[in-house]
Amino acid sequence: MPKLGFSGVRTRQRSSTELANGEAAKANDNNPLLSSDNSGGMSSSGENSELIGSSYVTMTNGKGTDKNASSSKPGGKKPVDVRNALVRFFFPSTERIKCTTFISLTLMTAIPPLIYIFFFTKMGYGARSFYYLSEKYQQYASSLLGGLGGLFCLLYIFDFTEWKSKLGKVLKDVFIVVLVSGVCLWFLFQTGYRPYGPICLFLLMTPMWLVAMKIIFYPHKPTKIFVSWLGGPLFFVSTIVLGLWIAWSFAADENEWSEITEWHGAEEVGCVPDLETYPECASRRNEERICFEVSLDENKVYYENNCPEYCPDYVFSTCLNTFILWSGPLLVSLGLFFLSFFSTFLRDDSVEEDVSNFGKLWLVLLFAMWVIASMSGVSAGLSAAMIAFTLAAFMASAVFLACSYSKTEIKSQRSEYMQRFEQKYGAHFNVLKGLFVITCLPIVVMYIFLSFLNQCVRRCGVFPCSSKITPETDDSGKKIENFLGNRENCCTY
Repeated sequence: MPKLGFSGVRTRQRSSTELANGEAAKANDNNPLLSSDNSGGMSSSGENSELIGSSYVTMTNGKGTDKNASSSKPGGKKPVDVRNALVRFFFPSTERIKCTTFISLTLMTAIPPLIYIFFFTKMGYGARSFYYLSEKYQQYASSLLGGLGGLFCLLYIFDFTEWKSKLGKVLKDVFIVVLVSGVCLWFLFQTGYRPYGPICLFLLMTPMWLVAMKIIFYPHKPTKIFVSWLGGPLFFVSTIVLGLWIAWSFAADENEWSEITEWHGAEEVGCVPDLETYPECASRRNEERICFEVSLDENKVYYENNCPEYCPDYVFSTCLNTFILWSGPLLVSLGLFFLSFFSTFLRDDSVEEDVSNFGKLWLVLLFAMWVIASMSGVSAGLSAAMIAFTLAAFMASAVFLACSYSKTEIKSQRSEYMQRFEQKYGAHFNVLKGLFVITCLPIVVMYIFLSFLNQCVRRCGVFPCSSKITPETDDSGKKIENFLGNRENCCTY
């Protein structure tokens, strides 16, 4: 039966005994009676043969013949490094850093997860936070979103990214802070309707927090190198959070997920019972309340007179709040796991195979979580939560990219990736364009309208800080003057 022999990762210095054995092996190779090429002969290397300094798996048969011996010949297949392949598939290729640096980065990385778990999960005070936000501020979410959208449209029309004077830069930073703070508040105000908002906000804020820590504690270190250091700490914190959540789940019966756990306190965390579809489930004493009570201590459901027993299964069937509260640490662990892999992709020695393997692993994890949640009775709204979670993870990765590369580097990297994408999937471009038009047509129409207003502001010159119009030229290269002349960007100086 074939056996696997794992060799050392680094090449070690051969001793005199090994050199002597090597000379003897060469002599045996020249002897047809001892050569492994002879099917009736004996092998001087025994059952296991290990190539010193190689990181490949050497597969040998009972006679010591290397089954991958053809790899040393021209055109032979390259041996498969099973161990490294599995490690690279499930673990990020972390950067080697000092122990003190690892500890400090781990402490920095652990602060956002601790805050989220304390305020927005069942392990902390998540039920109180969900109830307070949904009860006090949920009605202001639509107005806040409208105000943020209007402010962003105005800033885009007036070219706020081109405000390069001292006053313009200050105003630009202030408006950016206002927009980011407003988006964070909107996520929190929507907790009752969209309970996955806080976890998406956590994913978006974690890279910003880490970049801020870099500016404070590592100001002279390039951001790209600093982000590549984060692979190990992020993965370590992810593992610790997952282990603590598993231990907490099995520590007490009320911590395990069940129907009683799902129904208990659903109203308190912002779930609105569907009494319009199921009016028979309303309480006779108060028509706005449900006709049953859930006792978590006794693990029972108490019904009022004439209250159907199917009510708990249906009135809260579309509410994910209790599940998000219970599985919050798991989502935190998955988010940190995603960022740990992505941070290693920014290294100069990262390979495309790592990105492909991680993409497959991420899809498997999301599918497994979706299957587990569906088997647990939580299926309504779960697809939207998983899509939002994945989009937030990729947007968090974009924060790392934006902070690690300059505009020139981002443009060159984007053009390079687009060329690769076109080479691989160029035959399917028409399908992708059709999907884009179907799914993003309202956004495209809005973008075209805003761009039209932006060009009107530039040409009319009503706002002096707008970007200048590039002069048009004729066939001979001469500038064409229009009736407005060529406007200069007066706020640049």
